[in-house]
Parts: sequence; C-alpha cells; structure tokens
Amino acid sequence: MSDLKHFTVDQLEQEIKRRKGIESKPEMINDPDFTQLKTEAQDIIDKILDGNYHSDNDDAHYMYETVMTTLFGNDFFDWFNENTN
Repeated sequence: MSDLKHFTVDQLEQEIKRRKGIESKPEMINDPDFTQLKTEAQDIIDKILDGNYHSDNDDAHYMYETVMTTLFGNDFFDWFNENTN
C-alpha cells in the first residue's frame, strides 16, 4: 500500500469520491442476444479459412467489446470508463 502522506488532501478526497461512485454496477442481461457475438466469431473462422487472418489485427479487442456489451448492455463501457480512469 502506498504511503498516504505522498498524496494531497484533494487527491485523497477525489479517490474517495471515485470509489463511492462505484457502488453501482452493471447488471447482466437475463436473456442476451448472441447474434453479434456469433457473427464476429464466425468472421474470425472465415478469415482463417480464407487465409486472410493476421495476428496483428484487433479481433480480440472487438470480441471483448462484443462479449461485454452482449452480456451487460450497450452502456457497459460508459460505466467501465467512468470507473477505471
């Protein structure tokens, strides 16, 4: 744990305020629609089979975004960005 004397009172108050704001959390969708997730997964397979897959693409990032929005809804990344910065 960091020594608190290295932080200003303002910095500590901001951190407390930020942490209190995390009390709410996104709820998982009861019956998610997996259509987009299946489409993106199939696209990765198709790229590999067509010889068009490149290891330096952003497929993993896009799949992560699709998984999280499928399970938690379109507002998930608003919550994520507010609580991780």
